[in-house]
Amino acid sequence: MSSQTLKPVLILAGRMADGSGGTSKADQAVLVEGGRIRAVGPREAVRRQAAPEAEVVDLGPACVAPG
Repeated sequence: MSSQTLKPVLILAGRMADGSGGTSKADQAVLVEGGRIRAVGPREAVRRQAAPEAEVVDLGPACVAPG
């Protein structure tokens, strides 16, 4: 399957550690489109960027580290 046919995925997480050395941030999201990370940040801001057909993966209170 080519990366252009992959369904967008919106990953919701309770926290995100971005690797910058600061503290993790609450209520974050990662948007993956075409097999690549397209957006990371506050949950609602990233959710607005996601296509309506995006698969939503809610990780509850888990902490993610995109990369």
